[in-house]
Amino acid sequence: MIEKNKEYQVKIIDLDYKGDGIAKIGDSFIYISGLLKDEEAIIKITKLGRGFGVGEIIKILKESKDRTKETSKLGSLNLYHLSFKEQLNWQYKITKETLEKVLNKKVNVLETITDNIEFNYRNKVVFHVLKGKKLKLGLFSNNNQTLEVINNFILANEEVNKLIYAINNENIIIDENVLNNFIFRNNSNNEILVTITSNKKSFKGLDNIIELLQQFNNIIGLTINIKVYKEKILSDKSYLVYGKNLLKEGNLLLNDQSFMQVNYGVMYLTYNIIKEHILGNSIVDAYAGVGSIGYSIYNENINLTIIENNLANIKLAEKIKDDNKYNNVEIIHANAEDVIKDYKVDSIIIDPPRKGVMKSLIDEIINNKINRVIYLSCDLQTLARDLKIFREAYVIDYVYPIKMFPQTNSFETLVIMTLKE
Repeated sequence: MIEKNKEYQVKIIDLDYKGDGIAKIGDSFIYISGLLKDEEAIIKITKLGRGFGVGEIIKILKESKDRTKETSKLGSLNLYHLSFKEQLNWQYKITKETLEKVLNKKVNVLETITDNIEFNYRNKVVFHVLKGKKLKLGLFSNNNQTLEVINNFILANEEVNKLIYAINNENIIIDENVLNNFIFRNNSNNEILVTITSNKKSFKGLDNIIELLQQFNNIIGLTINIKVYKEKILSDKSYLVYGKNLLKEGNLLLNDQSFMQVNYGVMYLTYNIIKEHILGNSIVDAYAGVGSIGYSIYNENINLTIIENNLANIKLAEKIKDDNKYNNVEIIHANAEDVIKDYKVDSIIIDPPRKGVMKSLIDEIINNKINRVIYLSCDLQTLARDLKIFREAYVIDYVYPIKMFPQTNSFETLVIMTLKE
């Protein structure tokens, strides 16, 4: 019988959907973060349930040929130890297995899309302020309970890393329990927008922070976002401290609260694939945000409708439209499920949050007999759930696993569907 806190020698037989190693002790499956297939290790059982357990690494006895580095101590680098080639293969495998299991049929899953850039790809990073009287920025360790001071984050933009290092080494005195996060956004030109999430608009150390940031010519603005929700990092209460709360990326604009894919290189690859699969000339971009997908496939021969329920995003979408003089674009402030029935649509693009597509929107898409559905998902489980409903009326033509987040177990998936005849 397996005992908690006892050590065992195991051999990993596979990786699960989180990238954790799977071992078997007796009739129980044991999941261990940081181990790879075929590795042998001494582990300690930290949690037990009915038919399963969770373990932690004590010592690796035999390493996999696919291990390239030591297991990272950071939770945000949970596949760092696995070779990039195998990260791509793992994502393909899990995507195919998950969808085929839920849909109970073969699915045409293509090779994982990547630009082969493994590091320094993130255009947005969120750092946590550590407890203490001196300002220090860090990230959560892989137990998700303790914060580690980080001076250089290998997924962040290199110019942002210079800024993080400077902040951590300035020893700015602050009020404890007032500052929560520093958020760094950058564009492809290495311009940076900095946002501090705080319980107050003004606080000890703010003048010192401003003085430090103004030494960096590529920082275009600093905003303070007031903490309102415990479960959310950002609220809709932002104050501009200096510069401007606006970052330009190509023909797009974003501010401190806008959603944008965190990997520009792979984002543009994905949007080009979407453009290739558009059918007809009446296009709806639902869950549109600032309209980044819709504007990326824009041309004068299509009629584009952008539907978004967040007013701040709507305002930016309108500014993008005006700045670029896009004439055949309609921007609607609404929930897509409430208004889609009013439009004749050839293709609809949906890029929902993790919770997936509203069931009522799927019903309206089916009732409206929209010929082409393009679904970009950031959660494989809710994607599988939604595809189970879509398959009543649609054929799944292609599934593209998208490696939007190298070194992590996060999924992005693009699905192309066509209405059944």
